[in-house]
Amino acid sequence: PDGPLYQLARCYHFGLGTDKDEEKALELFKRVDEHGVENQFRARLELAKINFEARNYDAALTMFMDVANNGENDVKLEAMNMVGRCCYSGLGTQYNKYAASQWFQKASTGGNTEARVSLAKMYRAGDGVPQNSAEALILFGKASEKGNLEAIFNVADMSRKGEGCVPNKELALHLFQEATKRGDVEAMYNVGEMYFNGEGVEKNFDEALKMFERASEFGHAKAMYMAGRCHSEKQNSVAATDWYEKAARAGNQAARDLLGWSR
Repeated sequence: PDGPLYQLARCYHFGLGTDKDEEKALELFKRVDEHGVENQFRARLELAKINFEARNYDAALTMFMDVANNGENDVKLEAMNMVGRCCYSGLGTQYNKYAASQWFQKASTGGNTEARVSLAKMYRAGDGVPQNSAEALILFGKASEKGNLEAIFNVADMSRKGEGCVPNKELALHLFQEATKRGDVEAMYNVGEMYFNGEGVEKNFDEALKMFERASEFGHAKAMYMAGRCHSEKQNSVAATDWYEKAARAGNQAARDLLGWSR
């Protein structure tokens, strides 16, 4: 059985219970790929990913294609998703967004979360496929159920704007708050903006300010500007000016215009 050998290769590759050793991991993955049975395609997928990370895209794509066509279950679906990524970005093959969408669709139908997100983004933007907000929202929704942070943010954003659905500000705020708990800076900004505007919740400049300040810690220039606006609403001109200056120094044009700084 090749199970123990495959698991040992993973331990060396990821540093699980031992020091990382890519050379040993590569050797063991190759042995399983060449002589294994039950984990042959899992090893081949890992070899493909190692080649992909090393930018050996031709070799990576050849292996991804083999696993996508001949592998089983989650291994097959992950390989399909990676073939889609290669086609989308022209890595190891010609740039072909239509082909990418077909591979993402196959993987998505089988339940691969990353493929669902990639395909949803294409549908939302009309990128290589006809624009379809409703289909994008369905796919993002399925991925968000698996905890995918990017999907959660997109469902929130689309719910707020009414893309592919009736606007639902309350749901949008709830989902942005969930994303905020996981450190999504743009979600922090959106929560702040919704409190500032009173979208899906009563206006609350104190809560808005908390969110803008949190986003500002990560260098979010527009959040700095909005923190200044919160202080302006609270009649605190000194603090407002301080935040406008921070925003201007970070490159926010609205703050620079407000302060009369040159472009």
